[in-house]
Amino acid sequence: MKPALDKKKLRKEIERDRRAKQRLRVAELRAQITLARLARRNRTGEIRTQCARARVKLREQCALRAARVKVEGTEEIKRRRSELQEEKHTERLLRSADRRVLKGSVRSTRSEKRQESDDEVRQNLPANLVPAFNRFKKHMRVSTRMSRTEAFLHWAEENPEEIYQLQNEQAERDIKRMVREHNRAARSIGRAELAEAPF
Repeated sequence: MKPALDKKKLRKEIERDRRAKQRLRVAELRAQITLARLARRNRTGEIRTQCARARVKLREQCALRAARVKVEGTEEIKRRRSELQEEKHTERLLRSADRRVLKGSVRSTRSEKRQESDDEVRQNLPANLVPAFNRFKKHMRVSTRMSRTEAFLHWAEENPEEIYQLQNEQAERDIKRMVREHNRAARSIGRAELAEAPF
């Protein structure tokens, strides 16, 4: 009977050893899973940080490009408008001269001078002189020999300091407006970055 007891005892010990090894293996696997989860969390955090930095950098680059394109576009529009105004001015002067030649009179009549409205004068002037005309048009004296446009151009030629001062004031207003727009754009970019922060 002793050998039978030894077999049972032996089986129990084998079973105990197998269970102990299984427990050890399960504990090892749990530790590996915990380490894998930590590594995944750390890696995910690193990737999120990299993505946030990349988004900020791209946003800044896009904002700079948009601002540059806007400034270039505005300058191009101003240049084209100026060219258009000069072309219109030249065309009007040519048409006016042609009419006078057809009528047999190079000089304009008194009634033509009176009929020349402010809008016509503005259209006849280069774009950079229109603000000066708007401010000083009351001071223009029209003679029988000059239209209002000619009178203003003559006045502008005799008073360049007035034109220069007005253009300086306009430039300062434009600079202040551009600074305000720049600050507004910078604030909106800052708010957008805060809104997209991952924390």
